[in-house]
This record gives sequence, C-alpha cells and structure tokens, in this order.
Amino acid sequence: MDIYGFYTGKTMDAYKYLGYQVMESGATFRAFAPAAIRVTLVGEFNEWQERDMAKVLDGNFWECHIDNAREGMMYKYRIYTKAGYYTEHCDPYGFGMELRPGAASIIRDMKKYKFHDKRWLNKRSDCKDK
Repeated sequence: MDIYGFYTGKTMDAYKYLGYQVMESGATFRAFAPAAIRVTLVGEFNEWQERDMAKVLDGNFWECHIDNAREGMMYKYRIYTKAGYYTEHCDPYGFGMELRPGAASIIRDMKKYKFHDKRWLNKRSDCKDK
C-alpha cells in the first residue's frame, strides 16, 4: 500500500491492504491504529480470545494471520490505550457487519460475493438536477 498516499488521502484502494484479506489458508487481518499501544484480534475463530497483532510498516499499522478464519465468522479488534484501557472496534474496512445491537464484523469473500442491486443501480439518479 502507498503509505504516503494513505496519509494524504490520495489512496483510494486502502481496502485492498487493510481489513481482512482472504487467503487459501485463513485470512490476514490488518488495522490502522496509530495511537494504540497494543491491538488484538478476537473472533469466532479463536473462541473470542485475544490474539496479539504485530506492528508493521511504519508502526501505525497492525497485522496478524489466522489459519482457521473462514467466511461467515465474526471478529473485532481490541485497541488498547496508553492508560491500559481498551475498546472493541468493528473493522472499518470490513465487507460484512453483524446487525445491531451486535457490533462485530463478518468475514466475506468478495471474490465469491454476488451483488443483487442491478435494478436499483439502473434506476438511481446522479442528483445533478438537485
């Protein structure tokens, strides 16, 4: 990923690096958490137990690979502050989300996903007349 482009808002494909990337064996998860002192991953694949993520690139990005992660499983990031507190956070780059009141992200393999919005896309307006 073009880090400079990410920081300057010129990278439009950060989703190809961040979030999760489905692999033949599991998935790689990546998060951007510049103020965090620790980031862990919890989900159905590890019985909601913490798995530490490693700092990568310039130290503001975090990453880990889960071999048994597969499509349909839920997960969250735990982001720790300097004070030792954490907040659970859904994946802002995720393609699937649990319905409220739940707040977990769901692994989706976008190579297999079929969109069903062609009719809506054909009817939508570009709003140039408003």
